Amino acid sequence: MLDDEIWGDVGCFLDSYVLAESQDVVVIAYSAESRNAAAWIYVALKQRGVCAATVCMVALRDPEFAQRLKTYLPAPISLPGRLLIITLERDTLSHSNAIREAIHNFEQARCVVLRLLNAGPDLFRGPLRLSPSEIAARNAIWS
Repeated sequence: MLDDEIWGDVGCFLDSYVLAESQDVVVIAYSAESRNAAAWIYVALKQRGVCAATVCMVALRDPEFAQRLKTYLPAPISLPGRLLIITLERDTLSHSNAIREAIHNFEQARCVVLRLLNAGPDLFRGPLRLSPSEIAARNAIWS
């Protein structure tokens, strides 16, 4: 259930990791068990003036996913800003080859893929409040 804490953490995720701007093309691909988290990201982007498309996928085996994903991608030459693909799944990181194939003609510097694993109800209850640099600093302590 969406509450103020989750909504704030969705905003932190967008501010620290996604950094989407109005000219960017955003595609949110999600598995059924991550539907709520995908919807929260979609609504938060929309409130910020960033359009996004959503694509449902079946984890691991979804032969039509690649084609569904490609229908939301512009021609690389007409990409107005960056291409941002956000995937949300509960237990796996599926369809890596399909995603790689879909973006291979885009300029690498203008293409960002964010893969969220364990994207269930608790995804936005704290972990993504940390910035990428804070996470890197914490990981450095343990390595």
